[in-house]
Amino acid sequence: MEGADLFELPVWTKTLLNPLILDNIFSHLDFTTLKNSVRPVCTVWADLSASHLGRLGRLRLSHIPKRMNSFHPKLANCISLRCFEGPCCSKPGNYACTLDNDPVTVNPEISKFLTKLVIKIEEIVLPKLGEGWNTFKFRNRLGILVEKWGDDEAPQFRSYPNLKTLVCIIRSPWRKGCHVGVGASTIVQGLLNSAPNLAEVKTRINFYPDFTLCKKLKILKYEFDRMRIYPDPPAVSKMLNTCSNSLVRLTLDGFQGADKTNKLAQISNYFAPNLTHLTIVYSEVNFLLSCLDVAHLPKLTHFAIKGYNENHIWEMFQNFNLRHTGVTCLTISIVCAYVDTRDVQAAAKIVHLYPSVTKFKMSVGHGARNFEHLKEMLNSFGEWNLSMGKIVMSSFMRAEHVAAVLEGMAGWRGLQNTTLHFRKGLVMFDRARNALLSCGSIRHIYVHGAKMVQEDREDLRELIAQRNLPISLISR
Repeated sequence: MEGADLFELPVWTKTLLNPLILDNIFSHLDFTTLKNSVRPVCTVWADLSASHLGRLGRLRLSHIPKRMNSFHPKLANCISLRCFEGPCCSKPGNYACTLDNDPVTVNPEISKFLTKLVIKIEEIVLPKLGEGWNTFKFRNRLGILVEKWGDDEAPQFRSYPNLKTLVCIIRSPWRKGCHVGVGASTIVQGLLNSAPNLAEVKTRINFYPDFTLCKKLKILKYEFDRMRIYPDPPAVSKMLNTCSNSLVRLTLDGFQGADKTNKLAQISNYFAPNLTHLTIVYSEVNFLLSCLDVAHLPKLTHFAIKGYNENHIWEMFQNFNLRHTGVTCLTISIVCAYVDTRDVQAAAKIVHLYPSVTKFKMSVGHGARNFEHLKEMLNSFGEWNLSMGKIVMSSFMRAEHVAAVLEGMAGWRGLQNTTLHFRKGLVMFDRARNALLSCGSIRHIYVHGAKMVQEDREDLRELIAQRNLPISLISR
């Protein structure tokens, strides 16, 4: 069919082979349909659908039962490359095709199509100190990205002008006696230098890359992956300054369990003129505390802080002293919340530091022991005129917890725009029942009642029906 004169074929056949029509149709199809129903039809369909399939799926290189050892270059829109010792378990995903044999000869056209690269390497497989790259057992697999190996056998990467997203995860050895490999920074830095149009980078590494050549980098998630070793503030500062002008979103993560003596080390004079979203995972990340104001981050509107070891909100914000009137969206997440008077004061402090907040989300793990302090703390957040609020209580709520939370929120100016989630259910009691009635103007309350006592579930259903309350009881 493909060799026939197109003008001698029936009209419907011409349509089915018209590249413009097919390209438009294929762009609307899902991964499974493209892979299982479209590509097997003929080579024309396989060729035209390859770029769309590559966009939706990944080309995966890993240890699995043999299936194929070659691929269409258009399938290389997204490549997932794994270098692990032994079998590697991965989440189910959309894989356009899987290579089992490491490709020695690679079609250089992949550099034209590659838009996303996910590379995951176990540090222990990298060359040891003093060893050359010829000992790297995954050298052929890495060859899909390497143009040539230099005189020192270090990889020299191809140029990837269309690469927009790069995910680099270098898994560090935790066990005693494990050597620390070298070369991880060579691979990551080489890829960064070969992709001038990168827009998004996500890393889990234990070194500090240079993003100077990534002039278009908008999103950076930097996770430091080395337990018990604290990141070096000057090195972090130098790294962040190489991309400060272009960044729009920044996430700092993975600094938990570090040396407490350097906990308050800060980066001074960090200026990011275009940064709008900042996320700090674990409040031990205090690097940017001296820069959290309008002068240093003039466009910052979204700020999120997620706790790890802290039991109190005041611990998370004890070193925050700069006011930022531009922050309109604030997210706070804490594993434990043993509320005392200092937390009540911290809540008032937070409202003072970020007076322009209109969107507020707070997630609390274990419930507070002092219910009155919990009520007072939540009441402090009521000063904001919220257009969107969301409070998530992740632990099972006793009747006193329920009443304290609802009574604390009852006077919120933005209560009608706020949702409340009880993720582990609750216990009904007279005070809790009255508190639910006092929050009748709340936008919605979601109660996950799978672990609730049957009597409490029925009591809640009856109250919802009688008063027409905006409450959803989720049974699963």
